[in-house]
Amino acid sequence: MGNYNESGVNYPVYPSSVPGIGFIIKHSIVNPASATVPGGSTISFTPTPSQMSFNSYIAGKLIKTGDIGNVNVSVISLSVAYTLTYTGRFPAEISTASSGGTGTASGNYTIQNVSCSVNTSSLQIALAGVAPTDLPSLNSTAKPTPFNLGLTCPSSTSMAIYMTLTDNSNPGNTGNLLSLSPGSSASGVNLQILRNSGTPTLVNFGPDSSVAGNLNQLLMATGATGSQSFPFLVRYIRTGTLTGGSVNGLATFTMSYQ
Repeated sequence: MGNYNESGVNYPVYPSSVPGIGFIIKHSIVNPASATVPGGSTISFTPTPSQMSFNSYIAGKLIKTGDIGNVNVSVISLSVAYTLTYTGRFPAEISTASSGGTGTASGNYTIQNVSCSVNTSSLQIALAGVAPTDLPSLNSTAKPTPFNLGLTCPSSTSMAIYMTLTDNSNPGNTGNLLSLSPGSSASGVNLQILRNSGTPTLVNFGPDSSVAGNLNQLLMATGATGSQSFPFLVRYIRTGTLTGGSVNGLATFTMSYQ
């Protein structure tokens, strides 16, 4: 079912008993040493020679993997069995200790298909003209133009908002150069989009998907309610020998509410 990235660690996502809800397994070693072991159906850990004993814990986290209807459930079954294997501390040791099991997430869950509404579903951004002197060398940039994406979220439910920007002319693009759309006549130049919250940072494009953990998905807000506004910039970047003409690019944005 894909992967979910959290703090730089990719976790495999497994299906649960409720359509649209998956889960990950997280495993940490604590006391006295601390190590985070990526989760999965098989988890291995080798203590260091200084570790005479240690404690560990297993945690599951529910992940939205698709459309969820409005349902009430008391138990969500976690269908994947896991096995933990601890290997001897020294090369001469061959002993291992294993444990495993399956689980359920018990409680009274009210699952609601809640989303925000996009204030402007389509934006046309007029870029200022650019001259060769504005882009004197390869990778030089010029004429950043600001724009905002606005949402209105329910006031009764707070949520985390994620966004993926997709290169419409090249949906497989996962870099930070927006392809020129058909009809553009200039060459040697591309466009870049930057998130403009504090220090502007380049946006990498990703697949057109709202699945949690989608590649290059951006966390825009946590605990969001009411009106939300997300500032961005679009700018020129020189990528080759310049020839004059028109420059047009088209990107789509996909929201994910988690």
